[in-house]
Amino acid sequence: MKYNLTLNADYSLEGTIEIVYYDYSAANFRTNFAQYNSNEAFLNAYSENKVGLSVIDFTLNNKDSVIKPLQIIYNVRIDNAVTEVDNELYINPCLFEQMKQNPFNEETRNYPIDFAYKTDRTVTVTIKIPENLTISQLPKAALIKMSDNTAKYQHNVTVNENSIQLYSKFNLDNYIYLQTIYPEFREFFNLIVKKNAELVVLTKKSN
Repeated sequence: MKYNLTLNADYSLEGTIEIVYYDYSAANFRTNFAQYNSNEAFLNAYSENKVGLSVIDFTLNNKDSVIKPLQIIYNVRIDNAVTEVDNELYINPCLFEQMKQNPFNEETRNYPIDFAYKTDRTVTVTIKIPENLTISQLPKAALIKMSDNTAKYQHNVTVNENSIQLYSKFNLDNYIYLQTIYPEFREFFNLIVKKNAELVVLTKKSN
């Protein structure tokens, strides 16, 4: 998944969100997409729970191919992603990919966790910053993993010229995790939630 956005003078974000689905994910998307009776209904479902997102239009490639990866590109505007406090702006570089809550909130578990298939998910977010702002604080890079390396999460936010760039990679090498490792598995997700909550701080340049 790739976000390629520009921060505007009114602190809205505009650009594209590109998603590529492979294998099981592509098959699931094609099945789900066929259930909508219009593009508008599909976009309403996609935008649901994404506060501030407006989709201008979208392009869908390889929808009818069962061999090729399926690609969808949304042209978007995002409002309310930036918070202004005095001379500083705060933005979460994860945007809509932020994991806000641990999906495993029970203290204990008596049966295995079954994801149906393995997961390999990469997210990149690029946000071009206007010249009147400086990037004053970034989240620290992190590699979060299980002790047996079967679950890993990499999170890195950097600056490239006048752009913020987030790279995150989430891997589940197994699709079934036994309940015996549940406490460590739960803590793995707790750490991801905490990392995903960290903000980028921008400072307005003095005139």
